[in-house]
Amino acid sequence: MDFFHFLQNIDTAWFWSLYGLSHQSVWLDVVGVFFAEYTAYLTTVILVVALMWPNKNRDKRRIAVVISVAAAFIARYVVKGVIVFAYQRPRPFVDLATVHPLINSFSWENLQAFPSGHTIFFFALAAALYGFNKKVGIGAFIVAAVVGVSRVYVGVHWPSDILGGAILGILTGWTAFYVYKKYFVHFDKYIKIIFNKNVWRGAVIGAAILSLFYLFAFSNLFATEYRSVTADVAEKFFPLPTLDKADYDARILALAHVATSSGSQVSTTTATSTPRLWPVETTYPNVGAILPFKRIVAYYGNFYSTKMGVLGEYPADQMLAMLASTTAMWTAADPTTPAIPAIHYIATVAQASAGKEGKYILRMPDDQIDHALKLAEKINGIVFLDVQVALSNLQYELPQLEKYLKMPQVHLAIDPEFSMKFGDRPGTVIGTFDANDINYAAQYIAGIVRDNHLPPKILVVHRFTYDMVTNYEKIQPLPEVEIVMDMDGFGSKEKKYGTYNRVIAPEPVQVTGIKLFYKNDVNPPANGLLSPAEVLKLTPSPIYIQYQ
Repeated sequence: MDFFHFLQNIDTAWFWSLYGLSHQSVWLDVVGVFFAEYTAYLTTVILVVALMWPNKNRDKRRIAVVISVAAAFIARYVVKGVIVFAYQRPRPFVDLATVHPLINSFSWENLQAFPSGHTIFFFALAAALYGFNKKVGIGAFIVAAVVGVSRVYVGVHWPSDILGGAILGILTGWTAFYVYKKYFVHFDKYIKIIFNKNVWRGAVIGAAILSLFYLFAFSNLFATEYRSVTADVAEKFFPLPTLDKADYDARILALAHVATSSGSQVSTTTATSTPRLWPVETTYPNVGAILPFKRIVAYYGNFYSTKMGVLGEYPADQMLAMLASTTAMWTAADPTTPAIPAIHYIATVAQASAGKEGKYILRMPDDQIDHALKLAEKINGIVFLDVQVALSNLQYELPQLEKYLKMPQVHLAIDPEFSMKFGDRPGTVIGTFDANDINYAAQYIAGIVRDNHLPPKILVVHRFTYDMVTNYEKIQPLPEVEIVMDMDGFGSKEKKYGTYNRVIAPEPVQVTGIKLFYKNDVNPPANGLLSPAEVLKLTPSPIYIQYQ
C-alpha cells in the first residue's frame, strides 16, 4: 500500500470513529447539529455585542473584531475558493453509501469537502483574535475545534478536511494580524469614521435585514422538523431527511426499461407499478436506502478456500485492486447509477462432514469476518455476510451474526441451494427456501434496523431454479429491507440469459442481481463472461452484480 492510501485509510477510520457515534442519541445529535450548523449565528451575535459594548477599550476591541472577521472571510471565501477551484473532493456521504448526514447541504457543495469552510473560518477568526487577546483567542480556538469535530460527527466532512481547514485558517489569521501590526498599526484613527453613529446605525440595520433574509430564504434554522434516526418523534428546529420518491420511481422504471415522461403520475404510498411484471408494486424503502440509487459490485468467496470464489483466490491487495477496477467499469457502463464495491463473504459454510452439531456447517470465526470488514473499509465498500444453513435453519444461524448485522455497512445474503430441509447432505441435492424463510430473514434484520436506528439493509437471495424459492409471491419487502433475487447459475451466455428469463424475471419480488463466474462462465463449453453492456440489456437490469 502506498503512503497516500495509507493516509486515506487512516482518514476513513477516524471518520467512522466520530460519525459512528451519531444516530445513537437524539440529544447528542441535536448538540452536534447545533455546533456544526448554527455556531456561526451565535458567534455573529457575540461579535456584534463586542462591537457595541461601551467601555474604555472599545476602540481596541473593535479593531480586533474587524481584523479577525476580515481574516475569517478571506480564509473562507478566498483561500478555500482557490483550493476548491483547483481540487474538488467529494463529501463522505457522496463517497460512502452508508453515510446519512444529519444536516442538509446544497448539491453544488458536494464536491467541496476540502478544506472545511466552517473550520477554516473559525480557526482564522481564533488565530487573529489570539494576536489581540490570548484568553479570548484560546476560547475561540476551543469553539473552532468543537465546530470542526461536529462537522465530522454529522457526516459532512472527513477529518482531514478539518485538519486542513485548521492549518490554513491559523495561517490566514496569523498573517492578517501580522500585516495589521506591520503596516496598519495606526488603523485606530479610522475607527471613529467606520463606527460613526449614523454609519454604524445604517450598517447594523443593513446587516440585520441581510441576516433575516438569509435565515428565512436559505438557512435550515426555520425548517419544520428534524428526525434523528434514534427518535420516533419529530424534533422541531432541524430538517427531516426524506426519501426522494420521484428519483426512486424513475430509477426503478429505468431498470425495467419502461419509458417515462416528466408528467407521469406516481403513487405516494407504493413504488411505481405498471401492467407489466416489472417494476414491482411494493413498499418504498426508508430514507438512506442504497438501491436503486447505486449499483453494488460484489466479490464473493471465503478466505479459507481458493475454489469458493475470488475472495480466497488472490492476495488481498490484488483482489481489492481488481474489485476497484471492476467497480469503476460498471460506473462507466452506467454513469447514472454509480457503482459501489462490496465484500460478499460466506460466513456460514455448508460442508460435506456433519461436524459436532450434525448440521453440516462451519461457522467462520470472528477474525475472518473482521478481516472482511477491514477489506471493505479500505475501499469504502459494504459487506454481505452469506449464510448457508445446511441442516440448521435461519432462526438459529442469523442470531449468531447479530453483532455484525447491527453495523450499518453490513448486509445479509441467504443461499437456498444449501438449505437441506429434508435431511440430505449438502451438495447431493439442490436445497430450497420458502417465502416464510425469506420473510423471517427480512423481518429479523428489519428488527435490527429499527432497534439500532440504521438505514435500510439489503437481503440477497440466491436462485437458479424454480424450486430453490417457493411461494415467491408471498415474499414481502419492507421499508427497512430491500430484497434482491440474485441469479447465480453459471454457464454459457445463452444459458445465463435463459435462466434469468425463466427463473428470475417471471417471478418479481423487488429488484434483481446476477452472479458472474470468472472461470465457470469462461471455460468450455461456456463462451465468455457477460459484459456490463450485455447484463444491462436484461429486463429488469440487475442492480446487484456479484463475481465469483
